[in-house]
Amino acid sequence: MASSSSSLPTQRWTYDVFLSFRGEDTRMNFVDHLYAALVQKGIHTFKDDEMLQRGKLISSELLKAIEESRFAVVVFSENYANSSWCLDELSKIMECREIRWDNGCYRCSTMHVEPSDVRGMKRSFAAAFQHYEEEFKGDVNKLNKWKEALAAASTLSGWHVSKAGSVGESKFINNIVQEILAGIRPHGMETNLIGIESRMDALNSLLCTEATEEVRVIGIWGMGGIGKTTIAQALFRRIAYKFESSSFVKDVREYFSSEKDIWALQEKIQRDGLVIDPETLHPKFWTSESYRAISYTGHLPLALKVLGSFLHGRQASVWESALNRLAKEPNIEIFETLKLSFNGLDDSEKNIFLDIACFFKGKDKEHVIRILDSFGFDSVIGISVLIEKSLITSSNEKLGMHDLIQEMGWQIVRQSFSNSRW
Repeated sequence: MASSSSSLPTQRWTYDVFLSFRGEDTRMNFVDHLYAALVQKGIHTFKDDEMLQRGKLISSELLKAIEESRFAVVVFSENYANSSWCLDELSKIMECREIRWDNGCYRCSTMHVEPSDVRGMKRSFAAAFQHYEEEFKGDVNKLNKWKEALAAASTLSGWHVSKAGSVGESKFINNIVQEILAGIRPHGMETNLIGIESRMDALNSLLCTEATEEVRVIGIWGMGGIGKTTIAQALFRRIAYKFESSSFVKDVREYFSSEKDIWALQEKIQRDGLVIDPETLHPKFWTSESYRAISYTGHLPLALKVLGSFLHGRQASVWESALNRLAKEPNIEIFETLKLSFNGLDDSEKNIFLDIACFFKGKDKEHVIRILDSFGFDSVIGISVLIEKSLITSSNEKLGMHDLIQEMGWQIVRQSFSNSRW
């Protein structure tokens, strides 16, 4: 298994990450979750899915995969050392690291294995090597290589998933993924552009990506061809790995020439940001009936969610029938969903909302306040609460309300306050 540096790739990699693990221990739990997280981030990961028997010689294909992987993650579990295959893998990984990798190998021990077990050959690792002393007593070099590989691996930076720990498995997996992303994130050709680093530093400070609860919109102004898109794209490449999903869209104006192009833009963002397989975007559903449904709800997210759940998976004829009925008599379930915000109001706020729905939509805000206050309402704070809950709007000093929300208000009045506002 000896290998020289000349036989190893130095610039291009077939895989970003090679996963080494004991299948019967972690394949269907920790490794499965880790692999999914890596793939979701677009990290090309090698995971051997063959159920290999202990003692079988390691294949040349697997050795090649190790050599052509930029990073390796070794998952130590209780029975890791029971597999001579895993130990051969580990020997090759540590050999490659010594020749070519620099901090490109990580150790992760699962909850049943302490790092000291690996380092000191204790517990299950000690039992495994007692067996190997008999099985490979004629091949001292192999045993020494395995021991040296385990000793070297135990000193690697890494993570320990403790059963008694306060941090869950998902947190450990996220840390591993972020560490690898930071190492493989692309810099691209922009590093050769004079002056671009200072521009990206300025933009990065404005974005303040550490403020996870905020949404930031940054504008780059300048004449055409000056490099606005180049700077934005370079910054995107630098920071995309920090987010769960991301999409870069340039020449946005071209997508707004027709309704069809707008849908194409939406599909691109879905593919990039949500990692949706293009084959699934058949999202046949973009028919005239879909437009009718969207138009009726006025793009109100809650109404879209309820109506979409009802229509999902149904035949086109059912769509047409349901939407025809919906046009005549709105689906009560939509209003029940919208009523969640209404039900959270106190009695005074409910009455203010219903009065605006029935009498004051489109009226001057100050005029409405004076009328409501004359009836004993504290309307300034009441209207403020309604705006915060998106039940009403205020634009150009006039009160507004979405048509669907207004219909909900009318229905509440008909059902609960008969003749009070009609």
